[in-house]
Amino acid sequence: MSVLQYRGDTRSRPPGHRVACPRCGESFPVKETAAGDSGPHIPVMSRNGTPHADPPAAAPLVSPAKALWPLAAGGAIVAALLVGFGLYAILKPTPRPEPGPDRAKQEKKPATVPPAVVTGLAYLPADTNICAAVQFGPLLTYAARTQTDPHALLTRAGLPGELTDAPDKLGLSYGLIDHVCAGLVVDSASAFPRVVVALVLNQKVPDRSAFLKQLKATQFTAPDGSTRFRADVGNFPWEMLNPDDKTYLFATDGNDLHEFRRGAPGSVRLSAGVRDSMAKLSPASFAWVATGMETWNDKPTVKVAAGLLKQPDLPARLVPYHAAVAGISLEPEPTAAVAVLAVDAVAAAQLRGRLAATLAGRPVAINLVGPWVTVEGALGKDGVGGWKDWLPAPAAK
Repeated sequence: MSVLQYRGDTRSRPPGHRVACPRCGESFPVKETAAGDSGPHIPVMSRNGTPHADPPAAAPLVSPAKALWPLAAGGAIVAALLVGFGLYAILKPTPRPEPGPDRAKQEKKPATVPPAVVTGLAYLPADTNICAAVQFGPLLTYAARTQTDPHALLTRAGLPGELTDAPDKLGLSYGLIDHVCAGLVVDSASAFPRVVVALVLNQKVPDRSAFLKQLKATQFTAPDGSTRFRADVGNFPWEMLNPDDKTYLFATDGNDLHEFRRGAPGSVRLSAGVRDSMAKLSPASFAWVATGMETWNDKPTVKVAAGLLKQPDLPARLVPYHAAVAGISLEPEPTAAVAVLAVDAVAAAQLRGRLAATLAGRPVAINLVGPWVTVEGALGKDGVGGWKDWLPAPAAK
């Protein structure tokens, strides 16, 4: 005789633990089932003899990991497609639009932030007297439009390979970086300048642990209670502060990380001299460097640099100048501009004459506006690409 499992209301269970078959009327012994038992059973008899439909079986329990796996897999596929499409959109060969009245509409101009309001400047020390910045968005936009390697563009601009390759060595793509700002404090008391670098990203680092490992970063608590890191960049020790998930501040002197105005409007903290120099830049400058108005020839740092460069007369050559600024813009085509502040009108006129002779035959414009001498021209082989030639010639040996 078969023994069936009885599933139903135990209060209506027939005495003797037997139940009649709803079809043939024969009775069978039954046993109770435990909760969740999925063994064979017969339906419950209603009062009029009609069997109730068996309630649906409960769905088996599934671990959260297994339940989320299809969603995670689908999300990974979608993310891969989006990333792949994004890379294709950036790196694919871009046809140059045909000349015409609508060309300006077809070409999307880089969204360059004017130098004075670059947000990373707010993290630099107030006594910074040399500062520089590079915005990566305009660079990548132009590189995609002209099918040019962005590394090559920066090399053409005169940046050394150690700087252009630095993001790759840290595991950061150019597209992940919004901008980088650097500030130097060159004073009269020390031969070594204090340096602060602000790395501002478009989004969080995908793998922060790997990034910190690449920096050889070790965490510690600063005297002010902030969490900081000791990092190694370029075989040089730095203190690093991570004020938010998109900003990394590096300083050679940890005291420069104590005070900064997060969210301040760019250069508002910097000296009037630095800001006056920056005012000579084109608003479209995506890469630039500017100095404050100083007497540079007596700085210990300049004397050390003269020794390292084997240019012992460098301090004397800087006597006629108080400040300098240089910038590169990409709108509509790469252009470089340099302005030098001379100590007086005589020194300015002499510099203008020297530059006119050095840059003769090149498509550049040289202007004299008060004590400022400015040079502007196309960035390239026949333009201002030879900007290093502008410096006064070293003394004959």
